[in-house]
Parts: sequence; structure tokens; C-alpha cells
Amino acid sequence: DGQPLASPMTTWSTVSGPGVVTFANSTLVDTTATFSVAGTYTLRLTANDGALSAFDDVIVTVERANAAPVVNAGVDQAIQLPAGTALDGTLVDPGYPVAVTTTWSKASGPGTVTFGNAAQLDTTATFSLPGTYTLRLAAANAALAGEDTMVVAVERANTAPVVNAGPNQTVRIPALASLDGTVNPGYPESATLTWTKVSGPGAVGFLTPSSADTQATFSLDGTYTLRLTADNGPLSSHDDVVVQVEKPFLVIDLGTDASKVLAADSVSLAGRVTREADGTPVAGELIEVLVTRAPGQSPQLLTTVTTGPDGEFALQDQPMVSSTYVAVSGADTSSPILVAVAPSLTSGLSLTSVALGQRSRLNGAVSPSAAGQPVLLQRWNGTTWVTVATKTLGAGAVVRYSFDIVSLTSARRTYRAVVPAYGGRVQTAGTALRLDVYRADIMRVAPRQEIVVVKNTGVMAINLSRWILRKSGSGVTRALPAFRVEPGRIVRIHSGSGVNDRNDLYLGRPAMWGTHGAAVLRNNHGYRLDRFIY
Repeated sequence: DGQPLASPMTTWSTVSGPGVVTFANSTLVDTTATFSVAGTYTLRLTANDGALSAFDDVIVTVERANAAPVVNAGVDQAIQLPAGTALDGTLVDPGYPVAVTTTWSKASGPGTVTFGNAAQLDTTATFSLPGTYTLRLAAANAALAGEDTMVVAVERANTAPVVNAGPNQTVRIPALASLDGTVNPGYPESATLTWTKVSGPGAVGFLTPSSADTQATFSLDGTYTLRLTADNGPLSSHDDVVVQVEKPFLVIDLGTDASKVLAADSVSLAGRVTREADGTPVAGELIEVLVTRAPGQSPQLLTTVTTGPDGEFALQDQPMVSSTYVAVSGADTSSPILVAVAPSLTSGLSLTSVALGQRSRLNGAVSPSAAGQPVLLQRWNGTTWVTVATKTLGAGAVVRYSFDIVSLTSARRTYRAVVPAYGGRVQTAGTALRLDVYRADIMRVAPRQEIVVVKNTGVMAINLSRWILRKSGSGVTRALPAFRVEPGRIVRIHSGSGVNDRNDLYLGRPAMWGTHGAAVLRNNHGYRLDRFIY
């Protein structure tokens, strides 16, 4: 009928907006609308009664829904102290509201973590202790929060090994040096060890050069510096030890004490050097020979010698006084060798066979100079030497002396001259000299028979050779031939001819004794032995 509708028809529609609007029921005045995206929308409600229509708009501001931020803390890392690490966080989505704050923190780990700026996505972190750390990156807006974690494996810092090569020491060839090193490997916790020679005069052999405790041998004596080095890969360190290597213990044999020698005589000394440990000869060893010339005197260097292939050495000296010799090499010393020096002493008897009361003279000389020193005349008494006379020697390079010896009894005596020790020279004695003292007496004269009876009244046998019989006052003499008369026996000396026997001696000469006079008997030196008046 063309009349308006009693109930107009209504419709909701979208006038404008950034997204799609979905109405629960667009024909109802009261309904709901949902929006696909946030933004400002103009919605229109239109009413149509068939004849006329009218509308009205409403503006709806649609805000986006709250959303948690999305972050990425970055990849896991591994570092080594003392280094820190760079953290590379990412804000993937700020969520909604879009105003976001971020914070780095330690989720777990053994030590303290210090962040360069915990509020920045990209920052740094340092760690107080080694270990495994979990770090958290959190992001929050006004409504919601989100987080992500990453792991940092923190390895302890490399540290150099601590090395102690042991105390300095002294050894003597052929002994080995026991090296007692200690090593703390540091970090990493294992280290390679090596012993080496830094300095020294000879070769060094290490029994186990890769062990802290080992032994070393040395080819020569001297001062050696040995080094123990420890290397753990990243770092290394070392320590040195000084080994003083002494010569091997040597046995220096200089022989035995020399027999007494005369002043100015040449003395030959011979020695040999061997190792004490095994007796091996030591060739090429420099030996100092020291000599002491007087008691209390310090030893003086006499000469140096070098040992031969068999360790031998020799030297000569011409000592004027008693001298003590010692051979030295380093700390090794031979036993001292004494060479006793005596003055040169000569002596002799002017007569070795004399009659009772006849003088014999012991003559001699002393050299070198012994001025002011005594010279002794000694006689052997069957048990010991007894000094019977003393003289003082005069000055001069060669000093002569003499003693007169007169015996009043018949005997065989032994004499010697002695110079006592003086001025570094030992006592010296001359040759023992034998002196025979005999006695002969005229027992009777038988002038008619031209016989003179002579008796050996001493204890020594006599020989009448070149003895003289003389008639005193007449000038008539007879020289006697060799004829031996034993002690206590007589000999009848005949002027005329006959056959000699043990008791009779015939001279084969004219008569000489007459009826009276005096018979004189002299020995071969012209010494009168007896005078007999008849």
C-alpha cells in the first residue's frame, strides 16, 4: 500500500578502517563487532523503513592486543679466563605494548658475573671463577615479559708452570749428580719436562732428560749450569741449578822416603797418578810438586809436571838440606816424601896398624860449609859408639879436620868421625876405620950366639916386614924380612944363616952384637918399640 514499515530494517556496516570488521549479527541494532587489525574504524548503523532511510556512524578505536616480547640471547659460548665475552642479544619482537626494557642476569653459575651494561642487548660479561654459567636475557613491556638464555663455558686461565730445579750441589767425577727437580704444571695441568745444559766446560749426559728427578754425568770437571724447563702448551718456564764438578779423587804416589843423600847430590823422584775409584791411570794431569826446606817453613812450589800416558811423572832436585816433597793436584795430595840430606864427610887413618903408644891420625873433610859445627871422634866399645874427642869446624866451603889417636894398650879398635845434625842436615858419620895396636918387646940378647929374642906381647899378630934391629952406638942395623908372629909367641932372630921355622928367623948376615951393648927394635915406620941393654 506504499505505507512505511511498522519496524524499519537495520544494518551495521563498515565505513572505514584498516581491517576487516566482523559483526556477530549485522541486522541487529545491538550486536558485537570484531576487528582483524588494530586501528580506527568508522561503523555505520543504517535504518530503512522502506520509504526512507537514515544512518548514524560510530568511531571505534581498536588497539592491538598485549603480546609478550620475544628475545634471543645469542649462541652458547666458551671462553678462557681472564678474558670476558661479548653478549649479542636480539629483540625479535617487542610484543605489545611496544615499549620494552631488557635486562641481562645470571641464571646459574659458580661465581660472580659482571655485565658491562646489563640493560643493553649487546654488552659484555666477565666471570670471577671458571665453570658453566647460564645467562638470561629478559625483556618486558608494560603488560608482559619474555626471556631467553644462553650458556657460557668459562675455562680457567692459563698459568705458567712453576719450576724448581733443586739446590746447587757439588759432585766429584765419576759420581753422578742427582737432580731433584719439582714442577707444578700450572694450567693446562700437564707439562712436558726437559733437562738441558746451559753452560759448562764438558758434555753432560742426562739419564732421563724428561723427568724432574734424574741423574747427570759430566765428562770434565768445572762449573755447570743445568736447566729444567716445563712447557704446558700455552706457557713455559724454567729454573737453573749450578753443579760444581770436581776432579775425581786421585791417588798420587810419590814413592817412599829416599835414603840419606849428600848435600848437592841429585835426587830423582818418580810418581804415578790414578783414580781412587778404580785405579785407572790419569794421563795429562797437571801436578804441582811442593817442597819444604826447613821445619815450620811453608811449602814452596818446586816445579810442575804433567803425567804421561800411564799416569807417571818424574822430577829431579838438588837439595842442600833435608827436604820434604809433596805432589798436589787440586784437593788431592800425595803422602809427604822426606829426603834426608847430610853433609859430605870424608875420613881416613894415616896408619891402620901402630905400635903401643904410636900415634895414628884420623884426617878428613866436611862440605859444604859447616863452620862452627862440632865434629866428633867416636870409638866403638863393643856395644855403642862413645865420643872420645870433639873439635869445632872452621869456615870454608870444604873444612878439614884431624884427630891424633894414641893407644896405650894393644887392641883392635874402631873409630869414626861424626858431624851431628845442623842447619837442616841430618847427622852423618864417616866410614868406620879399624886401627890395630900391637906390642913387641925384646926379651933377651944372646951375643955369643948372635940371637935376639923378640916376643909379641900384645893381642894382635905382627909382621916383621921392614922392621929394624940396631945395635945402639955402633951404627950397625939389620932390616927384617916378612915374618908373622902370633900374639904371645916369640921369635929368635939369628944373625947368621939357617932354616927359618915358626920360632926362628935367620938373617944370613955377619955377627953384630959383640959382647955387650944395647939392642933397639923399631917398626917399619921407624917407631922405637923397645931397647934392651945386655
